[in-house]
Amino acid sequence: MTIGGGNLRKGVSQAAGYSPLRNKKAFFTFLPHTADKKLLIWGKDLKELFRHGALAISHVLKECFPKTKQLEAQKREVRIEAPSLDLLFADFLQEVVKLADIYNEIYPKVEIKELSDDAVHAHLYGVKVERFDEDIKAVTYNDLFVKREKGRWVGQVVIDV
Repeated sequence: MTIGGGNLRKGVSQAAGYSPLRNKKAFFTFLPHTADKKLLIWGKDLKELFRHGALAISHVLKECFPKTKQLEAQKREVRIEAPSLDLLFADFLQEVVKLADIYNEIYPKVEIKELSDDAVHAHLYGVKVERFDEDIKAVTYNDLFVKREKGRWVGQVVIDV
């Protein structure tokens, strides 16, 4: 699926990465993959990349977000350490998946408090959902990367669905 393209996912007329919460332009897209979902995510800096990654996971879990202004959000604190930036990105997104599964929540608001090459501290604000549109089993290390490209940060991750 490409942003602004005519391809549709599951008959939904939203472009990839469209955020119903923010109503702003795309910050991720789906790339072709045989069995799983491959995401290409971007941000102007590393904090935005990580925030967009968590939002992309929530978007996969629940394509149409509830209106958070009308709902109580539960704050979840996340602290992750990893030996490299690539692994940190994947492990952070896996923690988002784990918390979503445990609490049956999606995270339409994400604050990255601290971020280095080997650690992240974030606050996720979760809202309950009745059910997920897609179940994510795991965030994999397959085809994983985080790099600076053309003045922005780009991350690629494959999620096992």
